[in-house]
Amino acid sequence: MGGVGYMKGNEQQRKSILEIINTARMNKEVINGLEMSGLDLPLSDFSEIMGDCINASGVNLKASSLTRASFFDCDFESTDFSDCNLEMIDIGDCVLNGAILNKAILIGAKINISMCQGACFDEVDFSGGEVIGSSFSNSSFKKANLTGINAQQASFSNVDLTGATLTKGIFEEADFRNAILDGVVWTGARIDGALFDEGVIETVKSKL
Repeated sequence: MGGVGYMKGNEQQRKSILEIINTARMNKEVINGLEMSGLDLPLSDFSEIMGDCINASGVNLKASSLTRASFFDCDFESTDFSDCNLEMIDIGDCVLNGAILNKAILIGAKINISMCQGACFDEVDFSGGEVIGSSFSNSSFKKANLTGINAQQASFSNVDLTGATLTKGIFEEADFRNAILDGVVWTGARIDGALFDEGVIETVKSKL
């Protein structure tokens, strides 16, 4: 009986959250301080919503649309964004530690000055994006498309970039120490002031 009551309560909370989000989007209002951690919200349409100080940690947003949404000072720790459309999303000063974004569409997206440690960005399309000053330490970007991304002063330390495409990306003053760089495409990338393990910089420069 207790489990049934919990499920009903969770469903009521889910409906309430969706109503708040849809109303705010319709009225072009900023959603402030919303608590929605741990909810199951796959296949949702959250495009163009605006949120500040939202706690969405552990939320299942798999295959949802958040195109042109904007978030500031929000918590997305361990949130599941896999297969999501995040095109042109604008994220600033947020926490995405442990978040799952594999195969997400992040074309033209911004994730600036944010903590994204231990997150999964495998096979994402992050072309034309921006991650200035963000930390991706211990994350994975295997086979990710980072063509033309602006990643100035971003940290990719201990990141697995196996097979990633960094063509024409801006990585000035970025940190690649202890990163796995097997099969990375560096053509046209800008790496002035970037940090690499001893002896790696020569190999990278030969592929520019």
